[in-house]
Amino acid sequence: MDELAGLLPAALAGVGARKIHAASIVRLAVDGTRQQVLSDDTLFWSGTLDYPAAPVLEWAIARTVAERMAARYLMFHAGAVGMRGQGLILPGASGSGKSTLIAGLLAAGWMYFSGDLAAVDPATLALLPIQKTLCSKGAALPLLADRLPAVRDARPYSGFGTP
Repeated sequence: MDELAGLLPAALAGVGARKIHAASIVRLAVDGTRQQVLSDDTLFWSGTLDYPAAPVLEWAIARTVAERMAARYLMFHAGAVGMRGQGLILPGASGSGKSTLIAGLLAAGWMYFSGDLAAVDPATLALLPIQKTLCSKGAALPLLADRLPAVRDARPYSGFGTP
């Protein structure tokens, strides 16, 4: 923890100077055979009605939350868990297994903070929870089934809910 605290002043240089735009409204609009996710009336995503919009809406909302939080907190593309008053940040690229590792840690008694985005208060070094659905890819489900029986009947999907 002391090493992280030593890095914070350098990491925060110029944070106050940058302006973070955050959407105040994320909405779904349907027009004929197309649907759109809009962020402050700016097109965020567009697709046909047969494509599930709910995961895109979740993504747009998560992005908006991250943008708003970035003005005050250090944000990491990482999973986060905690146990006995200590937090653990697990950074990694998309598809690297962050969510699978977090699911395994949850089965071992850890507390869920986030599966994809970690926020740290630079003043206190507190790890903040960002409650968003934990999503593990289909290949990970068999690995988790023994520890988390609820995933045995889970329907796998890849990217934005596409079967």
